[in-house]
Amino acid sequence: MFDKNFILNEANKRCEGTLVSTLGIVFTDVGEHFLEAKMEVTPAHHQPAGVLHGGACLLYTSDAADDTPCVDLGGRRI
Repeated sequence: MFDKNFILNEANKRCEGTLVSTLGIVFTDVGEHFLEAKMEVTPAHHQPAGVLHGGACLLYTSDAADDTPCVDLGGRRI
């Protein structure tokens, strides 16, 4: 078994001071085959037309996908 809290804390700590934390993306759950994150959408994430900016959405999905292979579950990578 792996320490879920340790992995989540490390993933979130690694993102401190980056665009990931600036956009409010937080890793919330991890399992053998997934890494879950959340991003509360605020007006800071909107394009001038008042809807979610595609770049924020792309970064959100890209970051979760990029970090998943880096999660170490007791000596094996997922």
